[in-house]
Amino acid sequence: TDVTVTNAGNYQWQVAFTSTNAQNLSSVSTCLSEPFTVAPNNPSFSTAQNLLPNDSANLTGATSGAGGTLTFDLYNPSNTTCSGTGDYHEVVTVSSNSIYKTHNTTSTTDVMATAASVSPVGEWRWQVVYSGDLNNTPFTVTCGVENFTIAN
Repeated sequence: TDVTVTNAGNYQWQVAFTSTNAQNLSSVSTCLSEPFTVAPNNPSFSTAQNLLPNDSANLTGATSGAGGTLTFDLYNPSNTTCSGTGDYHEVVTVSSNSIYKTHNTTSTTDVMATAASVSPVGEWRWQVVYSGDLNNTPFTVTCGVENFTIAN
């Protein structure tokens, strides 16, 4: 019979034989004659901060039915001019004057994956672009007006 021991500790085997005929005597091994130990597991872990950067933009002065989009891009420290698409990129639809926010709920590997091999430590820059619509002119927030620094 197979036996599964699920807890660490010191154990003893004891064997008992029950005879079913007169030619063989029943027998029991002495206790403590076959000890064995199940060692405890040695768990380990690693930790990492989980940085989930988000941004918001308060659109004011637009018409009441303003449309278009706000594009939020977060650029890693090696991209000082905010060129191209950011390491984090989100487009939010505009429907009026209001506060619009990014919805980054993913892990940092999704947010900063491309930067991890370049330079995640340093100054990260946000840039927000409003596309405008027929009644509202587009605009771009200057690169790095909003930023944060990751230091090791």
